[in-house]
Amino acid sequence: MVERPPTVLVVADDELTRQRCSTWLESGTYDIIATGILDEAVATAKQAAVVLVAGGVGRASHDDLVRTISRHTRECAIVSLASSASHDLPCDERLSSPVQRQELRESVDRLVTRATYVDRLDALLAAARRATSSNRGRLSRLSSETRDLQDAFEPADYEAMFRTIDPS
Repeated sequence: MVERPPTVLVVADDELTRQRCSTWLESGTYDIIATGILDEAVATAKQAAVVLVAGGVGRASHDDLVRTISRHTRECAIVSLASSASHDLPCDERLSSPVQRQELRESVDRLVTRATYVDRLDALLAAARRATSSNRGRLSRLSSETRDLQDAFEPADYEAMFRTIDPS
């Protein structure tokens, strides 16, 4: 099975902001899609590992856009990049604008790593579910405990965990 690289979606009304963020992220191990169209942003976010919201689009303000994407997509991580965003936004990472290239790269790389390993963990849980279909209570508890732990993991933790499971 060939794995596709994860997708990072850059959303901003301002074309120069989209271009700058996309250029800064170019050498990553992910595909980058940039848009300034609200409907396209929401639709594409459903397949993205990470969504970088660097401004509002169309009639949606930055904060409204973050909330909309969060409501419509439960699987992707959201990075809020703004000079004055609300602190109660449903996002995984909050960066202040103007942001430095290195800070943006580190944030997106960390969230892409997390998303990649969460996908692999989901595949592992699916395999475990098939293998332990007769003991659903135990599998449910293990799945819940795993989800509780995943937010505390750093990229090195994920890598170590999967080296233990699959040493190849």
